[in-house]
Amino acid sequence: MRNKFISKINKVNFKEWYKLIKKNKVKFHYIKKIGEIDRDKNEFATSLIDTKITFNKKTITRAIHLEGDSVVVVPIIKSKKQVKTIMVKQFRVPIGKFNLEFVSGGVNNNKFKAAAIREVKEELNINIKSKDLIELNKGKIFLMPGNNFARAKFFAFIYDIKNIEINRFKSLRTGNNKNGEYLKTVVKNFNEIKSLKTASIIISLKLLQDKKLIRL
Repeated sequence: MRNKFISKINKVNFKEWYKLIKKNKVKFHYIKKIGEIDRDKNEFATSLIDTKITFNKKTITRAIHLEGDSVVVVPIIKSKKQVKTIMVKQFRVPIGKFNLEFVSGGVNNNKFKAAAIREVKEELNINIKSKDLIELNKGKIFLMPGNNFARAKFFAFIYDIKNIEINRFKSLRTGNNKNGEYLKTVVKNFNEIKSLKTASIIISLKLLQDKKLIRL
């Protein structure tokens, strides 16, 4: 099915979404673009589409939020016998307050490791290589499958530093300011963040424990 409503910006996202559900023998009645926002090529592209489909002889209408893939990267900081992490604090408009998060960012053309390396440099000012990345999950995790095509891959890396070096990450100002990203780094023990109610943090901590990289 060819679709003239999806722009070139979100063509990759649309094709992946369409291919995924088409293989499950879904019949499309229509796909209509409601709106689209693009601020920096693929990185901030997002579309809202309306659909009507038939599946298992039942007809359903749904709005689908098409977003690009993303990557989440967890630093594991080892200093003597202590294990800490570095997070970023930034203001999030949808919740109207500052939020603590692990390094994250958009992914282009399924180049997840390249995106992870770029985001760690941009948000933490740490240079890592592909071999440093520990893959925490296979495939892509759906973050909000009710009405959103957002998917993510999770990575970690181990960073050995001295206690004196930890101090520089307690309030480092980073982020891509031209895109309205103003970040401040924060050093935390993993136990301090296990009560945070953010999907990416909950998923990250579970994956880290499954890999026996941390204990809570």
